[in-house]
Amino acid sequence: MFTVQGPANASLLVTLTLPAILSNGAQSLPLTAWSATTATGAGGAPVNATPISGGDVTLVLGSDGIGVLRLGATASPSFAVGNATFTAAVTFVAREPSTSQHSLTAQSTASAAVVQPISITALAMNFPAVYAGAPAVIAPEHPRAMRLLFDGALLSSIEVTFDALPSVLTRDGGSETLSITSWLQRTGANCLGASSVALPGGMGALALTEATAAGGRSVLCLGATVTPSPLQASGTYRGNVTVSVRYTGA
Repeated sequence: MFTVQGPANASLLVTLTLPAILSNGAQSLPLTAWSATTATGAGGAPVNATPISGGDVTLVLGSDGIGVLRLGATASPSFAVGNATFTAAVTFVAREPSTSQHSLTAQSTASAAVVQPISITALAMNFPAVYAGAPAVIAPEHPRAMRLLFDGALLSSIEVTFDALPSVLTRDGGSETLSITSWLQRTGANCLGASSVALPGGMGALALTEATAAGGRSVLCLGATVTPSPLQASGTYRGNVTVSVRYTGA
């Protein structure tokens, strides 16, 4: 935000130099979609919310001789950065339309504090002995259920998407398959914090409310049912669950 004081009711042309990236050592953070609003007078309402890429913006001073320019932008961190503050300079030059008048130059800083990346720890689902012709069930709260541990910034909100849930498991060393259906998910400490929900359910909202030494954690547990045929070949059957996660805010 830039606050300008000058002659009452004066109209100024403001030239901005806007950074395309924020930096922290060798790391960079793209900065795009700059926008500007102006306010006439110290208590004036912001107006003219328009996209900008630099160049001139008109700023009208109020009867108190004050005008305010506010800037916004979008930062797009990659998954590789975290726990760092990124900065860059924004240059502001204001002048009256008449070129004979002196100009005013100021500089401010754009900064963004990026929190730690999200990490996922997956503990596999492990059915006990399964018998041919006899379905077997693991509920999400069962100790053998799959557990997905999401770690990141404490109290942050995340969004989880199940990209792939297998409908069959395949025997190690062979091509035989074992049907796996009725996927269920559950959250909370020891997976007892909420009712089970059927999958595939697309996206799920979680909050990293469990405090850890490194930040915050949320746990998501998955259960399912396997249905072996009466002639199911013996052996160990496996399949992969694919999940993605992103921050949605604090």
